Amino acid sequence: MIKNKVKTGKYLAGKIYILSICVILFSCKNYAHSEYVPIATPDALQQWCKSKTQHYFKDKNKKIENWSAFWKQNGNTLDVKATLQSENINYIVQCRVQQGESSEKAIISILDDKNQ
Repeated sequence: MIKNKVKTGKYLAGKIYILSICVILFSCKNYAHSEYVPIATPDALQQWCKSKTQHYFKDKNKKIENWSAFWKQNGNTLDVKATLQSENINYIVQCRVQQGESSEKAIISILDDKNQ
């Protein structure tokens, strides 16, 4: 009888250990910082650029319309140039990063057509 309890205890300890690791791994993804994600393609830079632009305008309680973007790659440099409108004002958004670098190193500029 004691033998079975020891085996069951080891079995439960192993299951709890594995369960703990799974909980830690799945909860860490919520804390992963998006600024450290490498940008490997022009499309990834365009998505990052649009996301940052949306957050910028959302923080100002403004909506964006007519997002249009194109990209180019010159060697390892990825560039995105986008246009949009917000409250009847035209904006140009430019983003740049070296291919494979983290988004933390990406550069973004948002200018209205009056300040160009």
